[in-house]
Amino acid sequence: MNFHINLNYKQIRFFFYGIISILISIYLINLSNEKDSWFNFWYNFNVPKMWPPFADIDHIRNSLICRLNGIDPFITNPCDVSNTRYQYPVTWLHIFEILRLENFENYQVFLIASLSTLLFYYFFLIEITKKKINKIGLFFLFFSTSSCLLIERGNVDHIIFILIFSLIIFSGYYSALFLIFLSSLLKIYPFFSFFYLIRSKYKILVTLILMIVTIYFLYEISLSKYIDKNHSIMAMSQTYGIQSITEGFFKVIEKKNILFLEEVQKNLIRLLASLIALFFAAYFFYRGTISKIKINFKKNENKEILFILGSSIYIGTYIFYSNIDYRLVFLFMTIPFLENFEKKINYIYLFSVIIISNSFMFAYTPLTLEHILYTTLLYSIKLCIFIFLCFSLGLLSKDFFNLKKSNFI
Repeated sequence: MNFHINLNYKQIRFFFYGIISILISIYLINLSNEKDSWFNFWYNFNVPKMWPPFADIDHIRNSLICRLNGIDPFITNPCDVSNTRYQYPVTWLHIFEILRLENFENYQVFLIASLSTLLFYYFFLIEITKKKINKIGLFFLFFSTSSCLLIERGNVDHIIFILIFSLIIFSGYYSALFLIFLSSLLKIYPFFSFFYLIRSKYKILVTLILMIVTIYFLYEISLSKYIDKNHSIMAMSQTYGIQSITEGFFKVIEKKNILFLEEVQKNLIRLLASLIALFFAAYFFYRGTISKIKINFKKNENKEILFILGSSIYIGTYIFYSNIDYRLVFLFMTIPFLENFEKKINYIYLFSVIIISNSFMFAYTPLTLEHILYTTLLYSIKLCIFIFLCFSLGLLSKDFFNLKKSNFI
């Protein structure tokens, strides 16, 4: 019996990408079995190292083990290596329990599957990118300190990245609605991806209702326990967001003995800073909608969808969060679409993302001249990208404010 296999060159490449992704993931899992090998490997990529490996996702697994033994990990977590109280939305515990990830073999299979999918999506980004300079840029970004730290930590943001990226595969309205809803319950910030559905102007009423439902669930199962003193606001060179800027301001005035503020006063300043950032985001978005600049591209193409999703998450997290730079991987989604802009804009944006995505390459003593200059450079680039993406989303949404009754049903 003869079997005829009809595979085109593109399908063969994707098959190859899948095999390579799995092999790399298995290699990383094998490395994680020995501390010296793990540390030596990540030393080559200049990222901070932790033990146990995949420390963030291991924290969830250990918290689940405590819970299964009748211990509330939100209160005390002796199963965790550092005895750190559980720090993620409770949704993760439910999912880990359903998948039985307290079992070490199941846990390793889960890690291989998630890392393989992440790496496969990296290859997918290169595949849909046409310009050679952008392909090369993406290749370097995949080995950036932000990307490597995301993997080394086993941070759950890599799973959020997978879920959000999957919107281009499960592109139906209700599939997208479910993925964004699920992602929001897992880490809150994917809530900003709802902009993608609102912008489509399809079933806006249904989208708004689910947004309200999502906010309710976030508070009931996540925010009431998730936001506590274990979640400090970070102000480092390797962070981004308005809250990182305000926290840096607080630290400077306190270390210089200029002024000491009460926590209530700090919270008011943080709220005001986010509202100001939100106003400017809306302003630049509006300027984009009325701009005469035109971008020639195919509507609803994968590159456009990824650009909108990556931009929405970066803008939302910039306004409301203090974020470690491994979350910059969502900017990788925006790179393929950049080829629709002028060559100069494309190059400047690409190199800007490469610079900030390698922020862990250097570290300086706080408040030294080198530290101030380095942090100022990184924060300035991140602010410029924030403004550019707000304006660009406006360019892609010129009829955003032209609503019809049919858009709501």
